[in-house]
Amino acid sequence: MLDKKNDIVPDYAGTIILTEGSEDIDLILCLLKDIYNSKSKDKVLMKKQNGNDNQRIRVTVKEHVFTIITHSGYTCDTKQKYDQKYKATIDQIYMQIKENGIVDAILIIVDTDDNFATRVASVQKLINENIACLPEEYVHGTKCDVKTIQNSLDIKTGYFILPNNKDEGSLEALLLEHIEQIEGTTTNVLACVNGMLSCLESSVKIQSCLNTKNKKDKLRLRLYLDGLMAKHKLDYKNTYQEEIDFSHESFDKLKNFLKK
Repeated sequence: MLDKKNDIVPDYAGTIILTEGSEDIDLILCLLKDIYNSKSKDKVLMKKQNGNDNQRIRVTVKEHVFTIITHSGYTCDTKQKYDQKYKATIDQIYMQIKENGIVDAILIIVDTDDNFATRVASVQKLINENIACLPEEYVHGTKCDVKTIQNSLDIKTGYFILPNNKDEGSLEALLLEHIEQIEGTTTNVLACVNGMLSCLESSVKIQSCLNTKNKKDKLRLRLYLDGLMAKHKLDYKNTYQEEIDFSHESFDKLKNFLKK
């Protein structure tokens, strides 16, 4: 779908990926580069920040076009907030399609957090009640009335719930599982991290900050990477990219999802 002269067809949005934060973007881009065996730097075609928790980045990896839209979660404590988040997410999809044209697929990659069934229901609601009702004009580039809403369209949709599409957890849980698979649990860095975490858990001042596995995993991963940053000139992103083996089989399920 690429125009060799201009790098990209202007009326082609490619694959839209909905996810939750900048760490998810980093993981997805690294996996896409591994999938398509791309050694070159990603070509960033567009990057927009809307507030603290919403951004859009449009990139090419080899000749494949991806638009990654982030949003701060897909579950809320009230129906009003729930609907507001859906509207904000759908608005981002509309904006992307309006600016860049026809979309091939819409994929959702989010954390399970503490309840897998709740997260699946939330994502299915987003797909069934919102994405499936995108105006046909936006999806297929036809000339029908923009107000004509279709109940179902021939557009690929799918979701992957981190860490593995079945268990409670998060992006950090997936990465920590990978680290343990390739390094074991007794390396100096991991041993130090686990010891520090045990010490921190005993502190009354921060016990509430570590009262769930997800919170512990986030801190554990950050401490692990922080401990290796000296090798990479204190560059966190470079440390992340160099210390994680994105070709490892622990990422196969997620990569297979992205390749579909």
